[in-house]
Amino acid sequence: AGLATLLAGTRHMQGWVAALGCPLAGPVQATPAGMAWLANAAGDGWLAAGDAALAGDPLGGQGVAQARALGEQAGATLLQDGPARAAALADYQAHLSRRAATYRRLLRQVYSAEWRWPEAPFWARRAVASDPE
Repeated sequence: AGLATLLAGTRHMQGWVAALGCPLAGPVQATPAGMAWLANAAGDGWLAAGDAALAGDPLGGQGVAQARALGEQAGATLLQDGPARAAALADYQAHLSRRAATYRRLLRQVYSAEWRWPEAPFWARRAVASDPE
């Protein structure tokens, strides 16, 4: 009910949500959306791809492109056979590790560049937890 009330008070969003024809169902939940990645993205009979393998902060704007690229690489990995598959799986895991490290480095740079609201909970948490290892 709270979100519906807030939407009703907006100028643009209320019309957009109504045009979708999808009523809000159930209570709204807040969920952390920080970076997450699997240190072990493959096992016997499975391979994590896309956001299941490496998911970034949605505010970073890289989600769809990254998920697509990782999906393509996961598919190419699975097409390998025999000994080549083991090497491809190791390469895939190493690639995920490098992407995660690069993402953490960029995240630190972005969050450390913002100093206007050091006392705000959002920025205070990121100043402390900008390296989620």
